[in-house]
Amino acid sequence: MNARNAMRSNHKTDSAEAPLPERFKLIHGGLIRVATEYFKNIMLSVGTSLLALGWILTSESARDFLAASPIVKVSALVAIPVLTLLDLASHYWAFRMCRKMNDQLDELNYFPRADFEEHGIPKPFLFINGAVHLALLTPLWLFIWSLDKPTDKPESAPTEVSASR
Repeated sequence: MNARNAMRSNHKTDSAEAPLPERFKLIHGGLIRVATEYFKNIMLSVGTSLLALGWILTSESARDFLAASPIVKVSALVAIPVLTLLDLASHYWAFRMCRKMNDQLDELNYFPRADFEEHGIPKPFLFINGAVHLALLTPLWLFIWSLDKPTDKPESAPTEVSASR
């Protein structure tokens, strides 16, 4: 057995032999941390998505840059769904971890499940989060996809300056 497995087995033994209130406190603290980070991650991903969408829609130079460089355009078109899937996978992982910790707390039978279940991540939040990602990133992806070439700026006529003295 290597050192890492030994540490894991010692950790399991120590936590299993810890008094019931300590085990509850340890698992409940982990549950709260995971759920808190989950909601922070949602706010960060929604904010980043809004920022990217607003930047592309309002910045002509950004659109021109994406349209002029096929490599950058393709990279953006690949990165958006890949990063979205990774973000959604991390949210699903957090949901599963909370569900697992709720089950562990329930097995301790220290408090009724209703007292700590509210600290988890409700299943509808996963679907709402996925819908928000689709609502924000699909238009961004489609807009980038539709960029063909840099916008042609009409040449402005030189303005005459009158010399009045």
